[in-house]
Amino acid sequence: MPEQDQPVRDAALERMLAAMPELAPLQRRKRRPRLSAFLAALGVFALAGAGAGALTAGALVTSPGDQLLKAEMANFAAGTSGAKVVGDPVFQHGAGTVGLRLEAGGSSSVAIVEVWCLGAGEARWKLGDGEEGHLVCSRKRAEPEQQYLGAQRGPSLLSGRIEGDVAIWAGRVVGPEIAASSPFQKEAVADGVITRDEYVQAYSRMVGCLGQAGFAYGPLVGDQIFLPTGGSSQVITVLDRDCYPREFQDVDAIWQSEMQARIGPCLAKAGAVPSNDRSDWELQLQQDRLTPESCGLW
Repeated sequence: MPEQDQPVRDAALERMLAAMPELAPLQRRKRRPRLSAFLAALGVFALAGAGAGALTAGALVTSPGDQLLKAEMANFAAGTSGAKVVGDPVFQHGAGTVGLRLEAGGSSSVAIVEVWCLGAGEARWKLGDGEEGHLVCSRKRAEPEQQYLGAQRGPSLLSGRIEGDVAIWAGRVVGPEIAASSPFQKEAVADGVITRDEYVQAYSRMVGCLGQAGFAYGPLVGDQIFLPTGGSSQVITVLDRDCYPREFQDVDAIWQSEMQARIGPCLAKAGAVPSNDRSDWELQLQQDRLTPESCGLW
């Protein structure tokens, strides 16, 4: 990029970041794993291999606009659950080969790779011995792509390739103590199957937990297949640390898996083409006038 174009790009970045909705990080898709689940489920993993000859953290932050973007990506990675970024994250924005060295993390940290579509482009990446990621961007996207890699605790090479206006960030996050599952939830998931009654009861217990913390939360409405777990930053903090893992997280995970296994075939049987994005399936059922009962969901 010619040097005189840099201030233009910086200004555009600042406008883009300023225009992002304040609650955008809170409105993640229902079926994306929550950060708290990874922080709570850390076990003992093998250390990832170190990459030789990689650039150090911050080496490709070349402008004030990129510095702001890197900071925003770090804020999004931490979210609103009381987690914090530790160590030196790595970052790259714009076309080029990716070769960044992420330093080792502690046993309580989770490695996260985050990719933002700022415009048209494409990114391929791999952190250490984790799975390869791939994202095609047709335009700016409000919700970043995130990949949680709890096993990547040792020094790791973030490798890959960026084409177009795409940014990639990798760092390590540690979180607060997460509440243990309640006896009710443990009993509900013991057989590996969740009934509709168990799902609704677990959700009601989560809502009651929030009420005890001083937050009013919407009740079940009609035949909602997937119940919402978003809210303000204050609500999300209590959800991620306490009420969601205590009363609903394990039940929710099994329920979502069961429903997704049934909704896709039901749509196909009705002659509809299931969306590639499973978060759209409930809306597709409504558009095709299919009910949970007609699809045998419960």
